Amino acid sequence: MSLFHDTGQPLPDNAHCYRKIGPFARHLIPAPLLSSHSLKHDCWAILTVRSGDIGFVWEDGTAPRALTKGDAIVIPPSVPHHLEVDKDVEIEIAFYNRKA
Repeated sequence: MSLFHDTGQPLPDNAHCYRKIGPFARHLIPAPLLSSHSLKHDCWAILTVRSGDIGFVWEDGTAPRALTKGDAIVIPPSVPHHLEVDKDVEIEIAFYNRKA
């Protein structure tokens, strides 16, 4: 598995997974994930590709990332992004915050 940190912002050492969503197949990916959005302050996510491939687009000028089966990417707070889907894929997303 490859874990990408494109923005240079890894999960904090005290990160705690508080929610998981998915898995979602291509046609079941929630529509808001396909348009510009960002995570709230102090919230991170890890998107994992279970099968197929998907495009992950950062909207801050960071190069887009092609993710394939087994890849995962850390999504930091407040960085606009969206997904691009044109092939069969299955993804899941885990959400993290700082453990008190």
